[in-house]
This record gives sequence, C-alpha cells and structure tokens, in this order.
Amino acid sequence: MRVDKWLWTARLFKTRALAAEAVRGGRVHVNGVAVKPGREVGPGDELELTLGPVRRTVIARGVADEFGVLVAGDVGPTGELIEPLGTLSPQDAQAAFAEQIEALAGAGADLILAETMSDLAEAEAVVRAAREVAPDVEVVITLSFDTNRHTMMGVSPTEAVQTLSEMGVTGVGANCGRGIDDMQAVMEEMVAHRPEGLLLLAQSNAGLPVIHGDEFHYDTSPAEMADYARRMRALGVELVGGCCGSTPAHMAAMAAVLNA
Repeated sequence: MRVDKWLWTARLFKTRALAAEAVRGGRVHVNGVAVKPGREVGPGDELELTLGPVRRTVIARGVADEFGVLVAGDVGPTGELIEPLGTLSPQDAQAAFAEQIEALAGAGADLILAETMSDLAEAEAVVRAAREVAPDVEVVITLSFDTNRHTMMGVSPTEAVQTLSEMGVTGVGANCGRGIDDMQAVMEEMVAHRPEGLLLLAQSNAGLPVIHGDEFHYDTSPAEMADYARRMRALGVELVGGCCGSTPAHMAAMAAVLNA
C-alpha cells in the first residue's frame, strides 16, 4: 500500500456517526498516546490507553471501508526526554511505541502517523517500533516546529526531512505549530530540501487560541484554512490536514478546495 493520495484528518471520533461525518470531507486518522513503561496511571487508565485507540480504529476502519479511504493510527510523543538529555532509554521508548502500534495495526490501521514529535531520537524509536511489530505498515512522522520554526529540541525542517528519509519513512511533515503562516515557511523549507520520493504532510493549527469570555477559540476561519490548503497543494505538499482548533467546518472547507 502506497500512501499517495490527499489526506485530510479527523480526530478522536467515538461513534460511527461522528466518524462518518468526518470522513465525508476526506481521509481518516485516529489518535492515540504513547506511555513510558512504568509510568503511574489511575484505575482503568491502562485499559483505556490500550482499548481507546483500538476502539476508535475499529470504528474508523468500518467507515473507511464504506467510503474507500485510509485509516492512520496515530501515536504521540511520550512526554519524556530521551537519554542522555532525559531518563527514558531509546529501548523503553521503542517498547512503548511498539505496544500501541501493534494494537493499532491489528485493529486495521493502514499506516502509522506519529505526530507532534520534537526529538529525532524519539521519532527513530517510533520507526524502529513499527518495523518490529508491523513491518508492512507505512510510517509518516510529523514534528511541531513551534520554536522559531524549529522544534523545541532544535530540529530544523531541513534536518527533519533528510534524517527521517534516511530512516525509510514514507512521509515527513509538520503539525500543530503557530498557525498557517509559520506552516507555510516550514513547508517551503521542507519542499526545497526533501529527498526524491518522500511525501510531505502539513497539519496546521487553526491559528492560535484567543479568549472570548470564558472560552478559548482559535482565530483562523474555515475560509482561511481553505486558502492554506490551496497554498500547500501549490507548494507540492501531498498530504494536507488540520491540527488544534480545526473543526468539522474547517476540514470541510479544506476538503472542498482540494477536491475541486
């Protein structure tokens, strides 16, 4: 299976109806979280950490088959620093990712999407885990370039595409960040330096959160996100989606532009 079609992402749907509504605008991806071995969790948390993403993957799989689209099983960062900067060993990180990836692949994910990475050592642990437990499933890695268009660990877009391509991933990109203008700059750099054959993925936040009364709202409209999607396609970015603050209205507006 080659991931070579436009990708639009939908998050954390807990029912088939929500999944069907999301997938009408594009492709499907299911969120998860990686947990450091030995980390304390409350009663029932371990079961939910395993079954929650699997349950959502099964829901997504059924809807995706109906609509003929892809399911991406999503893993996030551990929240720990890898040795020598932190206390988490590469082996323990790989083990944590492997447990989740095996469950997601077994539940029907077409590919593994690791998001919001900041450390290439942790991204490598994801790749190694996928090769260990799901060698036939393709891997896409996105990082968050939210610190002067670098990750918090100092990784540049150029370094990301070059290093992760050498690891054999299918695609590399950016998610979260500081909004569509920063995403434009990051993806321009990735396009300029990506090796041949590497797919690129952009998943911008819908701007930044602002306070309205007692609630937070993101400050980028669906129309502005649609324009961002159009610009990403013009750059040559193959996979386009949204991250924090992206509502069904944002995703529908983006999908309409990309499907036109």
